[in-house]
Amino acid sequence: MTDKELITSENLRNGCFLELAIQVSKSSEIEPIKKYFNYLWKLKEVEGPFDNEYNEIEQNSYIQKGILCVENYKIPFTTFNIREESPVETGYIWFDICFSESAIEKIFGTDYQITGENSKNPEILVSFLKDLMIKLYNENPFELAMIDVEVSGQYYLKDLEVEIENLQKLKFYIGKEKLARIAESNIKSVEIIGNE
Repeated sequence: MTDKELITSENLRNGCFLELAIQVSKSSEIEPIKKYFNYLWKLKEVEGPFDNEYNEIEQNSYIQKGILCVENYKIPFTTFNIREESPVETGYIWFDICFSESAIEKIFGTDYQITGENSKNPEILVSFLKDLMIKLYNENPFELAMIDVEVSGQYYLKDLEVEIENLQKLKFYIGKEKLARIAESNIKSVEIIGNE
């Protein structure tokens, strides 16, 4: 497929998302999200940002398309710049970078199904998302991050202050300075990141 087809094909936008979801900062603090997008679109392995028609667009747009070029793969992705405004004083800005289920199966094969009983995520994508998350944290520390399927907005840092039942395999990434806020029962689901 051409790069344009990777972006414009509606068949590559279907299904759930494997995503990195970051609770960046309060909605009134817009500089951190600008730093994140500036960092992302300067990566040598990333092309974009584009709209759905493969036109180049402004890097802080609400929704942006890109292509990750790693090893011998080219994988389309979508980013979301979500600013909670109800009310803006207590809302947060979220940074999400998402790979669709249909794109993952088309590029990596049907063995990689990110949902269901035998779900399997391409390690190359998980590694990219985790590495990106750590680099973004070092650019500007965030509140909380998660890497999983359809996880954006499901949990906030404040949710971890009380026991959460049935977390299963979900992992939360926070800076060391936030650890004191985490309920003892949730500690096993938390990983500390950032510069020590």
